[in-house]
Amino acid sequence: LGNVFEWCHDHYGKYSPYHTVDPVGPPRSIHRTARGSCWACPEKEARFAFRGFGRGDRRDYRIGLRPVRTLKPIP
Repeated sequence: LGNVFEWCHDHYGKYSPYHTVDPVGPPRSIHRTARGSCWACPEKEARFAFRGFGRGDRRDYRIGLRPVRTLKPIP
């Protein structure tokens, strides 16, 4: 939780009704998921489980991304 929402890889939509570890949205959607919260959001949205959404081709001052890189272990 912090300065901006984070864009996520999964599409936004309803979760499966079955219990799932690390659930993701539907395989396709016009919206992408944004998780977390931002400095301009109400208190009720300040939790890790909160999911927002938006079109991936639009800019918004409340949404950012966190680049991730997988490193090879040092032998």
